[in-house]
Amino acid sequence: MGHFAVIECWLQSITPTAFSEVMFTHDAKLKRIYLSGDQFVEVFKQGDAAHYTSLGKIASGFRAKTAIFVPELNRYFLAVPRHGTKEAQVRVYEPTP
Repeated sequence: MGHFAVIECWLQSITPTAFSEVMFTHDAKLKRIYLSGDQFVEVFKQGDAAHYTSLGKIASGFRAKTAIFVPELNRYFLAVPRHGTKEAQVRVYEPTP
């Protein structure tokens, strides 16, 4: 239960995206959190239970928020909705140490 409290406090300190909605997934092996918001995925590295450092942002796509990390595959899947003339897609990322 304490682990979720730390995440909740941490998320409150993040500047919200334009739509004030974000989705996060956790990679326990690499001790990372992937935060998908509007147009970017930001990757955070866990230093300890209460400290995270941003490793950077990856351009994702317009309103691309729905995501899941599958540890068994070591893959991060991000759904990018259709926008204008661009078709919807699922982007697949392989996290590296």
